[in-house]
Amino acid sequence: MTEEGNARQSDFRLIWQSVAHVMPAAYSPVCRAGLMGEIVRGSGLSPLASDLTHLFMPGMAALGIEARLVPLPQAETDIALYSGRSGGNILFGFAAPLEFAQPEEIDDATPLPRNDDPQITAQRLFVEATENGVRRENAAGDAGWEDAATFRARFSHVLLLDRFATKVLRRVGTRTALHRWSAWHAAYPDRAPREGDLADPVCESAAAFLLEVVGTRRDFVSNRLRSAARCFEAARIECAYGHLREAGVAAYELPATMAQALLTDPSLPLSDVLRREAIYLARAGTPVLKTLAARRLTYERHQLDARKTLHQLRFDPDPWVRAAARPEPA
Repeated sequence: MTEEGNARQSDFRLIWQSVAHVMPAAYSPVCRAGLMGEIVRGSGLSPLASDLTHLFMPGMAALGIEARLVPLPQAETDIALYSGRSGGNILFGFAAPLEFAQPEEIDDATPLPRNDDPQITAQRLFVEATENGVRRENAAGDAGWEDAATFRARFSHVLLLDRFATKVLRRVGTRTALHRWSAWHAAYPDRAPREGDLADPVCESAAAFLLEVVGTRRDFVSNRLRSAARCFEAARIECAYGHLREAGVAAYELPATMAQALLTDPSLPLSDVLRREAIYLARAGTPVLKTLAARRLTYERHQLDARKTLHQLRFDPDPWVRAAARPEPA
C-alpha cells in the first residue's frame, strides 16, 4: 500500500510490494486498503493471524489475487519448492500454532480454551533455500541468511501468491469487505481506533473508503454507509460501526426479528423471541452472522440459554466467533 492510500505504515508491506504490479489500476489506494481491511484497526496494534487470514487475504481475492497460507513442509529439501517463485512468497511466524483443535464433546464443564488468534511475530520475503540455510529479505530489501534451526524457530508458514484470471465483481467485493469490517469489530472492539482520537489516520481513511464506494447512491444501505463515514470523520467509532451493522444486516435481507435481534441496543434486554433468534444465528448462521450474534449475546449472559450458547461458541473453528463469545463484553 502506498503512502497516498494511508498515512500509516502497512503491517503487510511485503505483500503489497509483491502484488503491486498486478493490482487493478481501477481501484484507488484507499479502496484497495479498505477491501483488505487495512483501515479498520487502530494504529499501533500488533497484527493478529486473523488480520491476515480474515481481512487481508479475502480482500486480495476480490482484486483477483489468490493467497494461500500453508505450513512449511517438514522435509528440509521440500522447503526450496516455495522459494524463488514469481512475485515472491512471504514467510510468516506466529506466537502460537494456528491450528485450533475442537474437543470431541463440549458440555458446560469443558474448560474454556485460550482464544488462539496469535500475533504475527515475523514476516520475510522467501528468496532462496540451500544446503547452507535460507535467504530471506525484509520490506526494505535487506537480505539475511539463517541456518535451518533458526529458520524453523522463527517461521512456520508461507503465503503463496498467484494471479487470478478474473476478479470478484466490485460491488460484491465491497459488500463482503464491509461485512468483514462489522464482524471484525464484533470480535475485537478493543482493537478499533480510540473513540474521539482524531489524530488516528485510520478514521480519515475509513471515511474516504466509504464515501468512495457509495458514490451518489441514496438507497438505505448507501445512506447508512454515508452516515458511518461522517462518524469516522468525527472519530465516533461506536456510532460508525453501528451504522455499518445496520447496512450489513439490511444487505443480508434477514427476517425482521433476526435483524432486530442483532441491532437492538446492547443496553436493552432482548425479549425471549429475539434472544432465541440471536441464538439461532449464533449457532447456524454464516461466520459473519455468528460473530455478530455472539457479540450481542454477551450482553445476555444472565440468561441460561445465552450463557450455554456462548460457552459452545468459545470452541468454534472460526477465531472471530471465539473472540466475540468471550465472557465479558469489551
